[in-house]
Amino acid sequence: MAPAALLQSAAAASPTDWRERFVASRTSIAIPRIHAHGYSGERKPSNPTGKYFIILDYISGEPLSQALLSDTTSENRDRFFAHLADFYSQMRGLEFDAAGALELGADCMFKITAPVCMDIAAMGMRRNESSIQFTATTTIKSYASQLYALLLRRAADPIPEMSRYDVEYLVFALQDFEQRMQQFVSSGTRHKFVLMHGDLQPSNIILGEDFSIKGIIDWEWAGTVPAPFFVPPLWLGKNIAPVSNDVGFGESFSRIRRALVSSGSRLAREWPEDMHTSADYFLPAALLNQHFFMTIYYTHLFPRYFPNEKQHIKVRQFFDSDGPDGVYNRRVNSLIWASGRANGA
Repeated sequence: MAPAALLQSAAAASPTDWRERFVASRTSIAIPRIHAHGYSGERKPSNPTGKYFIILDYISGEPLSQALLSDTTSENRDRFFAHLADFYSQMRGLEFDAAGALELGADCMFKITAPVCMDIAAMGMRRNESSIQFTATTTIKSYASQLYALLLRRAADPIPEMSRYDVEYLVFALQDFEQRMQQFVSSGTRHKFVLMHGDLQPSNIILGEDFSIKGIIDWEWAGTVPAPFFVPPLWLGKNIAPVSNDVGFGESFSRIRRALVSSGSRLAREWPEDMHTSADYFLPAALLNQHFFMTIYYTHLFPRYFPNEKQHIKVRQFFDSDGPDGVYNRRVNSLIWASGRANGA
């Protein structure tokens, strides 16, 4: 299909459909075409049931799982990670001048608008707050600041079962992470922005019998990020998020990187051999995977910034030095009070 015809066709498609068509028209990534869809509660001639549905091309294969990957042969794992490397390499070539959501305008031209990532959508559904405002941005610093503001919003949601000990660990992590992130994004270097899938979970990767990737599905959350935020997924190891000294995670990353080097991809330079153990990986990963923030911070970032220090001692010293009326102790008290209200106390 010619680009003009593709864009005209996309104008009447669902947001997911035209994002997928955009990627399919510019890469060789295997993406099934969506033929029809409907949203829950939406009753009209094209969706008389009012139920959510989606009809797309059939892909012969099954979704990826950690069990499948760990139980197969080394040859199949190499094949899968080579395909995954090719996916990331092709996506890296889709560059833009701003970070945000990829949208199709009334003029059938693609543009970048305010980001609509999964974490932002989740906050809107939980809090129903229109005051959570995000905008397309042209700097890595403002992009990181918006995601950090979202992280603070998530932290402000009262969780009834949190003890003072838990809240102190959270507040300590947030204040230290903010300093580290500011250092990470303050180099002054201007970066391009790269299109990411937005929800590349194993269940959205369809494998053939030989572990080749037959399709990538569910592009609803696709958007652009600064190049340093274009990083590998957390699920490369045997755990849904990497644990300390995760050998499987390191081995999987090495397989990806070997494929990148072999193909001459620019990512071979941007993803160095030690990336999977570096702050340059886990700082952006923590903002992109906010539900794993505490795990990432205390498993991978705290040991890097405070080597040979015990977490409970460092946290206790921090709040002792802050003083009972200090800003961070007051923040802890505020969160505990909110938690008590959520628990009906």
